[in-house]
Parts: sequence; C-alpha cells; structure tokens
Amino acid sequence: MLRKLIRFAIVTGIWAPIVAAGAIEVGDPAPPLKIKRWVRGGPVDLQAGRGKNIYVIEFWATWCAPCRQSIPHLTELQRKFKDKGVVVIGITSEPSAEAVAKFVSNMGDKMDYAVAQDDGQQTDAAYMRAFGLSGIPHTFVVDQKGRIAWHGHPLTGELERVVQELVEGKYDLEKARRQAIQLRQLEQARSRAMPLIGRYFQIAGTSRDRAKAEAAAKEFMSVIANDPLLLYVVARTIVLSRDLVQRDLGLAEQAVRRAHELDTKNPAAPELLARILWETGRKEEAVQMQKKAVALADGDEDWKAELEKTLKRYEEELRK
Repeated sequence: MLRKLIRFAIVTGIWAPIVAAGAIEVGDPAPPLKIKRWVRGGPVDLQAGRGKNIYVIEFWATWCAPCRQSIPHLTELQRKFKDKGVVVIGITSEPSAEAVAKFVSNMGDKMDYAVAQDDGQQTDAAYMRAFGLSGIPHTFVVDQKGRIAWHGHPLTGELERVVQELVEGKYDLEKARRQAIQLRQLEQARSRAMPLIGRYFQIAGTSRDRAKAEAAAKEFMSVIANDPLLLYVVARTIVLSRDLVQRDLGLAEQAVRRAHELDTKNPAAPELLARILWETGRKEEAVQMQKKAVALADGDEDWKAELEKTLKRYEEELRK
C-alpha cells in the first residue's frame, strides 16, 4: 500500500527524498565560482560582472540524460540574450577532465556557452548542497546585483521568464524569496508527512484496530492540513485501494473536501469527491459535484470529455 502511495506521489511530483535545509536562500549573495578548469569559454568572475551581467549557472554531468535534454535549451537562451548581458555557465563536478572535454567537443555548437569543471566540488557545495539539493540538472540565476534570483529545473519554462524579467528590470526578487521560503517549508512538511501517512496505510491495510488507525490519521492530517495536493493523494489512495482492511471513505472525504477548499479551481478534487458521494449512496449530491468538476475543466477538452462521460453515466443510473 505504501509503495502505491509513494509511486503516485513521485509521478505527480509532490514528493522526493528531501535533503536537509540549506544554508542560503533566494535573495542572498551568490557564492563565487571555484573552478578547476574552463573547458569552453570563460573564465567567468561573478564579482567582476556585478552591475551589468546576469548569470545562468547549471549543474550538470555527462552521464545525466535529462542534462543532455537541457543543453540545447541553454544554448538557445545564451544566443537569445547574449547581447543583454546574460552569461550561461555549465558546471560539472565530474573528476575526469578528458571525459568532460570529449563530451563538450562532441556537442559542438549544440553546447554554445561556457563550460567548467568544478574544483573538488567546492562550487557544488556552495550552491547545490547549500540549498539542500542533490538532483541534476539544476539551474541558478544570479541577478545584476550578484544575488541569487531563482533556482529550479532548466526545462520548466520558468528559467526564460526569470531571465526576461531581469533583463527588463521587472523581476520581483522579494516575491521570489517569499515563494522560495514557502516552497521549502512545504517540502519539509511533506518530508515529515510521508512516514506518518505510510504508517497509517500500514495500519489500515493490515489491522482492524479502528482507534489505532484514527490516531494515525489524525497525526498526519495535522501536518498536511494546508497541502491540497497531498490531501488529494491520500484521498485518492483510499478510494482506489479496495484491498484495505479499513477503507475509510469518511477520511477520504474529509481530505478531499479540504483540498477543494484550498484549491477551488482544480477539477480533480470535486471529481474525486463526486466519486466518494456516489459510492456512499449520496447520488444526487454526486451528480451536482460532478457538474462542478466539468465546469472547472474548461480549457482542457480531453479531461472535460472524460468528466462529462462520467457525469452522463451518473445521470443515467440515477434515472433508473
């Protein structure tokens, strides 16, 4: 049961192993780059570029398949903003200079930005580990005043938006800092919640001790009370898990109703709630809730069609 929950959480992107909280945050001064060897372009000195340059620093490796996917995007970004003072730098902590040089040479013009080899992982420690991060590729943006303006995956679409707003002088660093702190707090709460949720499903999946299951549910619900996505995951896991010894649809309903309160524009919660209402005999309420899900799905025609199909089934069965 726990494996199902973790698999769904990973697929939806809400959970991964969390590294301990880091030492720096968005808005703090960017640490200097400690480079052993410049493989292409460079050298780049962040301090020397203060007041004029924006730096895009990606941590990558030759063996990392997602990193290969991000390389053309970074090249495009460098070419687009080259005349605007944007400098893209790829940094790898791999020890083999020969392997890195061969990879960069083979990439040719597809990797058209500065590439460097970290000096004993000092730069990785100053950025990645200082932020409590481990997965690559991961990108940091340093603004014209030498502050870390943003960090994240290079292919999310956010990277180019951030660079564009910095170039235009429209980027709200204080807002980004607040959002980064909130995200870290959310990740830490999720990290605390997952073992508690796992314990609940272990009890609910193997024991008929209702008091014990309710106590476990109360413990994790207090941690995820303001996390709509994790509330939804818990509710969905209960609804879909027919093999639970204690399949608590009341708990599922409580969780998904709270998720809907927190995120009123997402059709997923009312769709799941309609399913719970239907299964528990409140069929007219289920139809109304499914209609709400359909209305919220405007803009996603495929999803809306699926919701309408379910709504039609509910209405036909209700008329019988």
